Amino acid sequence: MDDDWEWEEWYVESEDSGGPVLGPIPAHLYSVYEDGPFTLCSICSEPLSTDEGDKLYEVKKVYRGRRVIFECAICHRCGHKLLAEYSKESLNAIRGFFEEHFKPGLSLLECHFCEAERDPDTADASVMAVCVGDRLVQQPVCMCDGCNERVNGCLSKKTQDVNGDFIRDYFPGIPAEWQDSPMVSF
Repeated sequence: MDDDWEWEEWYVESEDSGGPVLGPIPAHLYSVYEDGPFTLCSICSEPLSTDEGDKLYEVKKVYRGRRVIFECAICHRCGHKLLAEYSKESLNAIRGFFEEHFKPGLSLLECHFCEAERDPDTADASVMAVCVGDRLVQQPVCMCDGCNERVNGCLSKKTQDVNGDFIRDYFPGIPAEWQDSPMVSF
């Protein structure tokens, strides 16, 4: 995805408070393959929006500079099924990493964990966002490769195997270095 987009367009200014409020899903979190917002869960293929209502889902994209090398949208139900297979040790380690290192309010030009600045034209990173319908539920989160490796180093063998099987089953062709990465943060 080489479009000219802004990493800061995830929020709009609120007239009431003068601070950021979550707005529509920004274009850089759209599906490269669908050429627009994600419409189906990448796992169960169920629609993310129906006449009965919109589903909670997470978008995850992995960038090499501005080029997307991996993307998915995982509905809340499928995310919980995957997390149920993770070891308790891994879940505690991931939770601990987020609680200890997460820094809200940073832009997507900074890692939300180590605060390293990144150049979107050259730096590699993962971006995650939780959405409902066409809106963000929380601020998108950027994680640099270094922090991703730190999280991966905390995963048990069982969780690494679960992630590897999950990637091979649902996303064949993903580079090996991303096969152990935690897939969801619900």
